[in-house]
Amino acid sequence: MATQNPIEYEGTYPLPEAQLDRFLLKLHLGYPSVNDEIQMLDRTTSVHPIETLEAVMTKEDLLKLQEEVKDVHVSDAIKKYIVYLVDATRKHPLLDLGASPRASIALMKAAKAYAFIQNVTMYCLTILST
Repeated sequence: MATQNPIEYEGTYPLPEAQLDRFLLKLHLGYPSVNDEIQMLDRTTSVHPIETLEAVMTKEDLLKLQEEVKDVHVSDAIKKYIVYLVDATRKHPLLDLGASPRASIALMKAAKAYAFIQNVTMYCLTILST
């Protein structure tokens, strides 16, 4: 994980392509809505939220979940789709550099994690509704 301040680059430098390749996702957060920012002000009036922050799981819980994600099956059709998608970045005329095989691996891992989370969420919702 890394952050970069897009306004003042003093002390930060754009990463070279070889290092950017190691990041799976890039997020642009932007600014909160007016209502969200008002809620932020309300929540930080007396105490900063980070002062009451509590862990939602242990290190062991996280490691166990990571191991369970490894068992999520990925069909050959999905693997082929991932490889075709990554390969398309290598052939696109508007891209100087296409995604590496590392991107295929990371995309498959992200898909497995997403599928795992969706399955767990559906399971929890089913339990809650009974």
